[in-house]
Amino acid sequence: MRAAEDAAAAPRRVSRIASHVNASSSRAATTTESSLANPDDAAVVVARGDPTALTAWLARHPPGTSLDVSSSIPILVDQARIDAFASCTNDNQWIHGANAPGGAVAHGFLTLSLLTTLTSRVITHDCGGAREKYINYGLNRVRFIAPVRVNDVVFLRRCALERVAPPARDARATTRVEYSATLAVRRQRGDDFIVLDVCVASWIIVRVP
Repeated sequence: MRAAEDAAAAPRRVSRIASHVNASSSRAATTTESSLANPDDAAVVVARGDPTALTAWLARHPPGTSLDVSSSIPILVDQARIDAFASCTNDNQWIHGANAPGGAVAHGFLTLSLLTTLTSRVITHDCGGAREKYINYGLNRVRFIAPVRVNDVVFLRRCALERVAPPARDARATTRVEYSATLAVRRQRGDDFIVLDVCVASWIIVRVP
């Protein structure tokens, strides 16, 4: 019965939290370029993503420019999503189960996997109807700095882009882009919410012919 009630309440919960995420993000970037709301990011320039080619966006902004992430749509990590990831990866450790003490903790790699969707909602690879083709090249650094718990809502809190020079020995040298991203959660506590950074990642994608 409790599981059914939680499932029924989940859409309302994510809608409510999404409104808080979008409202706070809008306050952080009310113009095309502004400072992030966080005091430690006061010097970071933020620029909006748009439906032009990623390579064109990079050409218009200096290396390390942060995207305005206000258009990032949060993702609810409910028990069904955790269970599906566990089934796909055969990672059924007890901490991810519905009966885990204190509630299930999502897999770190589940959290990391959301990076693709969260960034694609901020900047696209479309240009004049033609789609630039980028593929995952790997990660330079990943840290899971806090756990994502069941029914947390994950969102993209910060994301900077930079073109990366390919190794000289690489005969297939082409455009490489590094995302320096921070994923965070909004977690409901009573009638209020707390925000926690949960993952920082340096992710590289490469353009293919």
